[in-house]
Amino acid sequence: MDIRGAVERGEFVVHYQPTVALPDGTLTGMEALVRWVHPELGLLPPADFIPLAESTGLIVQLGEFVLREACRQARVWQRARGGQPPLLMTVNLSGVQLLHPGLVASVSLALEDSELPPELLMLEITESVMAHETEETIRRLRQLKGLGVGIAVDDFGTGYSSLSYLRRFPVDTVKIDKSFVDGIARGPDELALVRAIVHLAHSLKMTTVAEGVELEGQAKRLSRVGCDQAQGFYFAEPMDGRQATAYVVGHTTINLWVGHSGHELEVIREVVAEFEEAHPGIRVEVAGSVSDARVMSGVRTTDGPNVVVSVESDNFRDYASQAGFLDLRPFMKRDGIDPGLFTPATLAYTRIERRQWALPLLADTYGLYFNTKLFAEAGLDRPPRTMSELTDYAKRLTKRNPDGSLRVVGFNPLVDFYENTVVIFGQMFGASWNDGSGRSGLASDPSWARMFAWQKELIDWYGYEDLRHFTKEVGQEFAPSNAFQMGRLGMALDGEWRIAFIAAEAPHLEFGTAPFPVEDARPDLYGSGYINGSVIGIPLEAGYVEESWKLVRYLATDDRALARLSNGLRNVPSTRTSLRSPDLLPDDRFAVFLEVFAHPQSGSTPITAIGSAYQELLSVFAAEWQAGQVSDLKAGLRGVDRDTDARLQQAARERQRLERHAA
Repeated sequence: MDIRGAVERGEFVVHYQPTVALPDGTLTGMEALVRWVHPELGLLPPADFIPLAESTGLIVQLGEFVLREACRQARVWQRARGGQPPLLMTVNLSGVQLLHPGLVASVSLALEDSELPPELLMLEITESVMAHETEETIRRLRQLKGLGVGIAVDDFGTGYSSLSYLRRFPVDTVKIDKSFVDGIARGPDELALVRAIVHLAHSLKMTTVAEGVELEGQAKRLSRVGCDQAQGFYFAEPMDGRQATAYVVGHTTINLWVGHSGHELEVIREVVAEFEEAHPGIRVEVAGSVSDARVMSGVRTTDGPNVVVSVESDNFRDYASQAGFLDLRPFMKRDGIDPGLFTPATLAYTRIERRQWALPLLADTYGLYFNTKLFAEAGLDRPPRTMSELTDYAKRLTKRNPDGSLRVVGFNPLVDFYENTVVIFGQMFGASWNDGSGRSGLASDPSWARMFAWQKELIDWYGYEDLRHFTKEVGQEFAPSNAFQMGRLGMALDGEWRIAFIAAEAPHLEFGTAPFPVEDARPDLYGSGYINGSVIGIPLEAGYVEESWKLVRYLATDDRALARLSNGLRNVPSTRTSLRSPDLLPDDRFAVFLEVFAHPQSGSTPITAIGSAYQELLSVFAAEWQAGQVSDLKAGLRGVDRDTDARLQQAARERQRLERHAA
């Protein structure tokens, strides 16, 4: 077995088995037990690899890992248990470790790094090691004892027992071997031996722990002879870190990773706290400011997040195909959650090949913001509904300085100015991204050409360089000096969240909201818009799947939870029923975005094997187009189609290669 490679690959994990007080079964401590998660043989117990680790010298490195992890976990449990009595963490030491000159330093460093009080760590050494005592053994144990940790003798009574070494060594606990516990039921002689061990230990002011208790009768007899504590399958089997945490703290703890921070993170934590109140057996640790890169690495491990919220739904296909997320359809069917609860637009970016890899969690809906004061000055009494009206309004609202530079811009049509994207503009022209056969269809859909022609005409009216100068001059999108908030934009394309920014940063601004204008030939699209938003899912290797699903279901489908999140984050609640929740804060301007979200022709972009790369390719082309660097629009769109198809084909080949490799 490649044990050296296993250490380097991190294939070892720590499990924990409880120790309880007799006779009442109160939890007193946990014993750390190393396991090897072998890629072919599965979970291997210590007997299968510890002798090999000792003979190769890797036991020192492996032991340090177990010691660090056990101390870290013990400190986490101590904090989680609050005012409850502290638990003792027991870690086994082999004879090779005991004689290693760096042992004391390793123990001291593990305690320091974890901030675990030394009196909560017990180091366990087998009786056979103590029986072959040397001056070095005695000195090392006394050095360890000097750190403040406890010392336990394991397998006591297996043939090496000696009153003399018990008196010479700084031992705190004697662990009665399982063979004696098994023999208790055979007769009074076996029970008398256990009673003698208990009396011997107590006379030396040592605690006794019986190992391998599997039956109720054994536990009762051990209690009657005065044994202090016990461990074994009768009380609990060894558990992995998450199972042990649930056992220790009295509830299951799951991890929720989100990309939000600051005020938004606090809103999420408040809603999660309500979930915990409704589910007292579950605790949720919310980690904020989690990047997509960290998500990708975390979901591939068994100790990563249980639930993930991603604000980049365009890339969720990559998460699902590369890392693996649970298909939520079986849970939805079992719990009676109708997919019709969600709009087609949100299902578009949470489903892949009919598998529900995620659920929508709030949505971003885009519309038109307009300055009502500037509208009144220009004699405009309602928002524009078509692109020709938008163009006319933009010209009427525009004001120039004496030198000809732009002082107020009616509408800035440059792609990548604030929220302006080809994605949203294309949606309002009814443009399609593919030709129905899975290939890019920009050149074959005349809607794209009409969209770019409208944009370029308005840019040319302003002057490209004048717009660039204006864009550089005005404030950044998410700064208080945002051009619309400062009255330098008559109209702006923006998301529903801008309402909250204006309330905080420009409370005196007179403005209104409306659906974004549509192509003149598509009046049926008016009232719709582009939809995107956050998604929530469960990584395949997450563990605690049922508890994780309860959290996902609550956050993504509970009307009150969605309303609370919407009120705090000012995003659109993402189910049809939550749009009518009485818990939503009344706001006429925000209500426009609720209506846009619910519109049957609102849509989103397709999720592909290349994530959002196809959108980025078109955005690069749009930048060249608006700068006047493209002479043939149709030919340029065909070029984007070719580049997109090439990337899709490359992704398909890579996927086939990975599938062959996996097979």
